Amino acid sequence: MTVRTTTAASVTISAEHARAFLLRRPGGLYASDGLPDHPLPLVRQIGILQVDPVSVVAANHHLIARTRMPGYLPTDLDGALYRDRTLVENFHSIHAILPMEDWRFYDRRLGPPTRMEQAHPEIMRQATERVLGAIRTRGPLAARDFMDDDDRTPMEYGWGTTRRSQVALQTLLRRGFLMVHHREGTQRFYELTERMLPPTVDTTPATDAERELHFAQRGLTYAGLAMGVGRIKPAIAANEAVPVVVEGVPATFYLAPASFDRLSSVVPVTQAERRAVILAPLDPFVWDRKRLAALWGFNYTWEVYVPAVKRKYGPYTLPVLWGDRFVARLDPSLDRKNRVLHVRNFWFEDDAPRDPQLFTDLAAEIARFATFHGDAAVSLGTVAPANRDKRLRAALSRVTTLTALETG
Repeated sequence: MTVRTTTAASVTISAEHARAFLLRRPGGLYASDGLPDHPLPLVRQIGILQVDPVSVVAANHHLIARTRMPGYLPTDLDGALYRDRTLVENFHSIHAILPMEDWRFYDRRLGPPTRMEQAHPEIMRQATERVLGAIRTRGPLAARDFMDDDDRTPMEYGWGTTRRSQVALQTLLRRGFLMVHHREGTQRFYELTERMLPPTVDTTPATDAERELHFAQRGLTYAGLAMGVGRIKPAIAANEAVPVVVEGVPATFYLAPASFDRLSSVVPVTQAERRAVILAPLDPFVWDRKRLAALWGFNYTWEVYVPAVKRKYGPYTLPVLWGDRFVARLDPSLDRKNRVLHVRNFWFEDDAPRDPQLFTDLAAEIARFATFHGDAAVSLGTVAPANRDKRLRAALSRVTTLTALETG
C-alpha cells in the first residue's frame, strides 16, 4: 500500500489503506505484531477499555478483550484489576479501565471540585464525608451498603436521578479518593486510594497541561486514526499528531507519530487470516460512528438507549466483521440460568457475499461467542433475508447441538 506525501505536514492514503491500518495496528483485530496474551499490554495498545453497565450478554469490556486475547476469560481482566493492580477503573471522559502506571494523570484529589460539589457544596461535603468515614472504618463497601434515609435521598446526576450516596461514591471515584477494590457481579466495592495504590506507582501530581496532553495522546491511541480534531487538540498543538488525508473523505485524520512507520508498511488482511468477529457495541473499532460510515460505508447505532418504537434492529444488536468487511448484525440475549445464548435476530448486510466459507466462519464465531458465555447452547431466531436461513442454520448445526437450535 502507498503513502503519498501531499504537503510538508500531511500524508495521503486510500480508504482501503486506512481500513487495513486500523485492523493491523497494535490492539487491532489483526495486529501485525500478534495479539496480546495479558490484559495490561492489551489496554496499553488500545489506550482505554470502556466500561458500560449494560450486560445483556457479557459486559462491553469483556467483549472487547475476547476478540483480541486468545483464550481470554473474564477472570483474566479481573485478576489484573483486583489482584495484581496493574489496571485500574477510573474516568477518561468515560468510565474506563486504564493502566495503573498512568494513575497520576487521573488523580484529581488536589484539583478543583466537580460540578456537583460546586452546585451543592454542603450536601456533597456531608455525603462524601459520610462515605469516606464508613469505608475508613469498615473497609471496602458497595453502594448497597449505604441505605440510610440520607443516603437514599435522590439527586439529579448524569442521565437522570440517583441516590445521594451513589453520587458521593462516583464523585470520590472520579476525584481519586476512592478506587474500585473488587466487583461482585455488577456491584463495585470501593476502598480508600491510600490503602490500595501500589507503592511503585508514580504519584507526582500532574499539571493541567500534562494531564490534557496525556488525555489527548491516550485518545489518539484509542482511535488509532482519529477523524477530526475532537479531544486531541493538545496533541496536535504539541506536534504529537500527524495529519493524514484519506482519499474521498472530506475530513482530516490524525495519527500518533510513533505509528507512522506502521502506516507506511501495512498490508491488507489476507484471505487465509480472515475470520468472523462479533464486535462489542463500544469497541474502539466501531466507537466513532462517523468514521465507521466514512471508511466502511457501515451505519451502526447501538440501540440499547433508543426508544423501542424507534429501533430498526434490536436493543443490543452487535456488528459482525468478516475479514475487512462488515457482513452482518445480530441481536443476542443470554439466559444465564439455563445457559442459552439466544440470537433473536440475525441480519445479513445487503452486500454480504454468498461465499460458503462465510457461513462456516459465522457459525464458528457464534459457537465461540456461546462458549465464552459459559458454554451456552445456541438458540437461533429469525434470519434475514430468509433465503440465507437454511445455510446459516446448517452451518451452526455442525458446531452446536441440534436440539439447542430453534427450527425457525
